[in-house]
Amino acid sequence: MSFFNLSGLSSTKGKEKIKAKFDVDSIRLTNFPGQGKVVLSWKRGSQLNTGSLKDVAVNGGTAVWADSIHIEGSLWYTQVGDKWDEKILAITIKQGLKTLGRASIDLGKCNKHEGTYNVECPLGSPVPPQITLSSSSSSGSSTPLSSSPAVKPGTPILHLKIHTKWLKYNNKIMTKVDGSASSAGSSSSTTPSVEAGNVVDMDGELYQLRTDDHLTDTSVDTSLDDDLGEDAEGDPFANAGVFEAEAKKAQDEADLLRKKLHMVEGESRQRNKTIQMQEGEIEKMRSQLDAMEQKLKENEEVMGKASAMEKYVQTTILALKDEHEQEVAKARNQARKEAEDAAAVQIADLRRELDAYRGKSPLDLLDDAVSHESKRDGSAHARLEGELEKLNQTLDTTRESLKTKAEELERVQRHVSSLNSELDKRTLSQTTTQTKLLDLQSENELLKGNVSARETELAEMKK
Repeated sequence: MSFFNLSGLSSTKGKEKIKAKFDVDSIRLTNFPGQGKVVLSWKRGSQLNTGSLKDVAVNGGTAVWADSIHIEGSLWYTQVGDKWDEKILAITIKQGLKTLGRASIDLGKCNKHEGTYNVECPLGSPVPPQITLSSSSSSGSSTPLSSSPAVKPGTPILHLKIHTKWLKYNNKIMTKVDGSASSAGSSSSTTPSVEAGNVVDMDGELYQLRTDDHLTDTSVDTSLDDDLGEDAEGDPFANAGVFEAEAKKAQDEADLLRKKLHMVEGESRQRNKTIQMQEGEIEKMRSQLDAMEQKLKENEEVMGKASAMEKYVQTTILALKDEHEQEVAKARNQARKEAEDAAAVQIADLRRELDAYRGKSPLDLLDDAVSHESKRDGSAHARLEGELEKLNQTLDTTRESLKTKAEELERVQRHVSSLNSELDKRTLSQTTTQTKLLDLQSENELLKGNVSARETELAEMKK
C-alpha cells in the first residue's frame, strides 16, 4: 500500500521519480575468524559510481569502519501494485587480494523519506540481507522489511545503517508545508503556501513541490547517478524513444571502447612478444659476437705461434748452413795438411840421402850405390809398400770422411728442404689465417652494427 498521496501529480504512465540521498554509516563486520586488515569497496550502477573505505584491523573477530558512504540516486515508484524498482548497492569485503565476501543491498527497499534502516548482510552465504526500518520522520518504531532464513552459525555478518532523504519529487524541489522542518532541497526559510495540485502527503506530512525560478533546479545534475535518460522535469517516460537512443548510443560507445581496449591490449601483447623476440635475437647475436671474439683471439694466438715458428725455422736454417760450411772448410784444411805433411816427409828423406852422398869418393859412392842399390831394392820396395799402404789407408780414411761429410751434407740439405717446405706451409697458413682474421673482423663489425641497431629499435619500442 502506498504511504503517500498525490494531488493531481501522478505520472501519466503511473511511475514516480524520487531523487534521494543515501548516507551509509555504522559499518562493522562481525564473526570474522581471521586476523589482519580488511578493506570495503562499493559500487552503485555505473563504473564511475564506485569507492572504497580505508582498511581497518580486525579485533576479536570484529572490524569497524569510521568512514561513511554517500550516494545520490533516483528511485522509481509504481502506484499500481505499490512497487519500488530495484536499485542494488554492491559491497565487497577483501583482505589483500582475497575476496572474503560480497553483499547486494536493494536501496529500493530503503525508500522512506528521512527513514533509517538497519541492514544485516551474511557474507559468503546465499541468504539475502535483512533490512529493518528502525525510524522515520513520523514513526520511531522498528519494522522488518524483509525476512531471511536462518544464517549458519559463525557466518561473518556485515552490519550497517542507511539514512534515506528525499531531495526531489519528479524533478521538483520538496518543501515542508508547515515550516516545522527546513527545505529538503533549498535553504529558504519562507513558509510556502499550499497550492492545489502541487502538494504531496507523506505519512501526514505535507510537502509542497516548488518550481519557482529561485528554487527550480535548471542546472545539470552532476551527481554520479546510474539512471540514464531521465527527464529534467515531468513524465520520466515522455521521451522514452530518446532515452532508448541515448542508451543504445552509450552502449555502442562502450562496445567501441571495449573493442579499442581489446585492440590496444592485443597490440601491447604483440609488442611485448616482439620485444621478447628482439631481446632473444639480440642475446643470440651477442653470443655469436662473443664466439667470434673468442675465435679472433684464438686466431691471433695462432698467428703469434706461426710467426715464432717462422723465426725459429729461419734461425735453424742459418745455423745449419753455417755449421755445414764450417765442416766442409775443416775437411778441406785437414786433407791439405795431410798432403803437405806427406810431401815434407818425402823431401826430408831425399835431403838426408843427398847429404850422405856428398862426402864420399866415387868408388865409395859406387860401392855404396851397389850396396845401397841392393838394400834399396829391398828397403825401397818395403818402404814403397808401406807408403802405399799408408797412402791407401789415408785414401780410405779420406774417402770415408768424404762419404760421411757427403751424407751429412745430404742430410742437412734434406732437413733444409724440409724446413723450407714447412716454412712455405706456415707462410701459406699464415696468409690464410690473416685472410680469415680480416673476414672475421669484418663480420664482427657488421654484427656489432646489427646489435646496436636492434638495441636502438628495442629502446624505441619500449618507449
